[in-house]
Amino acid sequence: MNDVFKVKTILGMTFVLTDLGSDNPRRLPSRAFYKNSHIQRVTIPDGFTIIGSEAFKDACNLNFLHLPDTLQLIEQSAFTNCSSLEVLNLPDDIREIDAKAFAGCRNLFSVSIPASLTKIGHGAFSGCERLSELTIWKGLIGEEKSATYTLSRYRHVPPQLQDLLDSAFDGCPVLRTICTHD
Repeated sequence: MNDVFKVKTILGMTFVLTDLGSDNPRRLPSRAFYKNSHIQRVTIPDGFTIIGSEAFKDACNLNFLHLPDTLQLIEQSAFTNCSSLEVLNLPDDIREIDAKAFAGCRNLFSVSIPASLTKIGHGAFSGCERLSELTIWKGLIGEEKSATYTLSRYRHVPPQLQDLLDSAFDGCPVLRTICTHD
C-alpha cells in the first residue's frame, strides 16, 4: 500500500498536509520532508496516526508544528535536528514516541507529555539544550499524587522520574521544572 498525501503551500513557506486518500494508511511516510530547509510551519490534519521515521529530520527551519488529535505514534528520529522548533504540544491520545524522535531540537524549551503516552524511546529528547519546562502526567512515572519538581544536581527526584530523565531526556542541561498532574 502506498503512502498518499498532498502538500499545499500557503503564504510561501507554510506546508499543510491535506486530502487523505481512501487507500491511505494514515501514515506520513518516512523521510517525507527529510533535510527540507524551506519548510517552516506544518499542520498535519486529523486522520494521520503515524509520523514515519526521519519524516522531518534535519528540517532546520521548522518552527511551528501542529500535530493531529488522531496521532498515535511518532517513529524514530521523525523530528531529529529540527533546531528551530521551540514548543511541542503532543496530542492527548498519543501512545508512543520512538527513540531520538526529537533529539537535537536544541531550541525546544517546552514539552507537555499527556497521560495517554505509554512509551518514550531512549534519547527521544536528547540534546534538547534549552528544554526548561517539562510537564509529565503522574501515571508515566508511577506517582500516586501530583507534585512539582525543580531539578538541579542537589535535589532528589523519585527513581522512576530519574530513570525517565536519564533515558529519554539525556543532554538537556537547562531542564529545571517537572510538573506531574492527576
